[in-house]
Amino acid sequence: MSGKENCGALWLHESKNGAKYLSGMVEFDGKKVDIVVFKNKYKEEPKHPDYRIFPSTPQGEQQPVEAKEDDIPF
Repeated sequence: MSGKENCGALWLHESKNGAKYLSGMVEFDGKKVDIVVFKNKYKEEPKHPDYRIFPSTPQGEQQPVEAKEDDIPF
């Protein structure tokens, strides 16, 4: 290994409507944050991000809107 510490992990999922997304956890300075990652369906320029990161909300609460045409390349 490179000597750098692991600061989180992500898992690839597919929603009921077929959209792919990542979910997991990141940790910095001892604080853990659950996150979800979606492809940016509003990308129009090269300077716009390819993916967007959102804090994850507990099951039953409103989730961020998923990208309809998600093509995560990993």
